[in-house]
Amino acid sequence: MAYFGEIEHNNLHGLICIPVLPKSLAEDKGFFFRLFCTGGRNPNDPDNPKDNKEHMMMIFFRDVLAESLNRPLVKLLVISVFLVYLCIGIYGCSVIKEGLDRRKLSRDDSYSIQFYDFEDKYFREYPYRIQVVINETMNYADSRIQQQIEEMLQKFEQSPFVADKSMTESWLRSYLTFLNQDDSFLFLQVRSIS
Repeated sequence: MAYFGEIEHNNLHGLICIPVLPKSLAEDKGFFFRLFCTGGRNPNDPDNPKDNKEHMMMIFFRDVLAESLNRPLVKLLVISVFLVYLCIGIYGCSVIKEGLDRRKLSRDDSYSIQFYDFEDKYFREYPYRIQVVINETMNYADSRIQQQIEEMLQKFEQSPFVADKSMTESWLRSYLTFLNQDDSFLFLQVRSIS
């Protein structure tokens, strides 16, 4: 610890490592010392006004803003503005529309606008797909397993919450259809030779 006069200092300047003094004790020092090497408070007189100047923002909040907010007319104005804001917010929540118009995200001359129009026209009737996952290891080559999966899919398609069979996609159905085609074995033999 460094000692400067009668005051104990452990607060050294970060660049030049000399003790930093409170402003009330640095009156006899030069201008630059008072500018760059003063701060803190005097431990002998901690409440002196020279070391404890009030900040301008605190003065503004204490003297100007607090005084104006305590007037009845300003209180009424603040409450009225808040109630108008609350009413606009409630109205906005009641008329909000679900979804996003993706056309507004693209430029007017972008090709994506035509894509969004076609997608809305042809693919929006049944937009949500349900995935059915069989979380079990199965021998899909077994015809009994194939039949059980087909029965499960048919029960699912008969549900009133499913559009119809034409909307169902099954990789097993597609594969079995491919195997039942006349030219599929020729394709498999050519693939296995090469």
